[in-house]
Amino acid sequence: GKSLQGLNDNTSPTNIAIDLLIQTELISQNQNHNHNTILAKKNISRILATLQKLQRHKTSGLFFSWYGTDQKSAVTGPNVSSIDNMHLALALWTIKETFPGTVIASKAEALLAPMDFFMFYDEASGLIGGNFSYVANGKRGKWVRDAYHFANLGSEARILYSAGWALGFFKKYTDQSDFVQRAFQSLQAEVTPTAQGPLLKLWDGSAFQLFFPKMFIGEEAVSPTLKKMYQASGDFMIAEGHRRHLSVPAAHSPGVNRVVEEASGQLVSIYNDKAGNKDLVSSGNHDVLNEVLEKNWDGTFTPYALFMAATANPAKFLPLFEKMQKIRSGDDPLYLPGLGWMDGLHISGELSGQVVPAQLAVNQGMIGMSLLQMQSPDGLSASGR
Repeated sequence: GKSLQGLNDNTSPTNIAIDLLIQTELISQNQNHNHNTILAKKNISRILATLQKLQRHKTSGLFFSWYGTDQKSAVTGPNVSSIDNMHLALALWTIKETFPGTVIASKAEALLAPMDFFMFYDEASGLIGGNFSYVANGKRGKWVRDAYHFANLGSEARILYSAGWALGFFKKYTDQSDFVQRAFQSLQAEVTPTAQGPLLKLWDGSAFQLFFPKMFIGEEAVSPTLKKMYQASGDFMIAEGHRRHLSVPAAHSPGVNRVVEEASGQLVSIYNDKAGNKDLVSSGNHDVLNEVLEKNWDGTFTPYALFMAATANPAKFLPLFEKMQKIRSGDDPLYLPGLGWMDGLHISGELSGQVVPAQLAVNQGMIGMSLLQMQSPDGLSASGR
């Protein structure tokens, strides 16, 4: 009986990329021209047409971080993210490779052609930066690269180094044979032993920082070590859930952890980006020592985190989801038929036991990609394949 309400009118290149990859995989798994494949092709074509109209960063041909989802599609975040653009470039490349000789392939290729990530590469360290922002100064301004670089292997951004180099997205440096070697010499990696096996420490201990590259480029197909870590991570979530006497596995990742109603009657979502398993937080991240942040770090179960882990061992995890479909708090179910999984379940603190009655587009996309990956004959996504 509840009505649906949009909480955010913006979207990002990552959201768009996930949508494109889900549509591409739907077509790949259904070669017969049924209703789903026809609709998926129409959706891809419409998305590509919209991308053609979007304003871009002139120097690099990259997309801005946020766009409005109304008819104007205006830029709402005047900065440029390397990892967001990598996800979108990878999706466009995948369409080009999956549907050769088609109209959507030529459109994707035309959109991809101007994209160049050269400005993010730091020649001194071999590392890749995360963000360019426009700094206004009176009537004039300039684009400035943020000081931080992606120096931790335990980050979703590691595909900037592997896919970015392999697919030639850093065009200025395509002929430099030591590009990726120099980068990996500068990257830091921490591995911690657990009863389930060795696990990569992640900047925030977040599931998405481990599993996003799996979803996008299928690292398990080329790295036996990461394949073992994916399996161990899922087992660790289950074991931690038992150890902490939780009703669900200890699967933690950023998401909406509260929805509140303002005096105006408008619902407001509260996003928690500091979330993960505390035992897996990189030693260089001191945010976990902050009492305010630490209190909420592992206080919410996020279904999409468990879905990503389930891709490494579907038979073990699918029975868990069947049980979790029955979880609810009052009128709020964790799983709503026809709409899907809510973004979270509070498992500690004053809100313990309450379902978060909200959905985040990127998290829903990861659930969709995970389910499709579990169904695919080779266990890979379209881009990973």
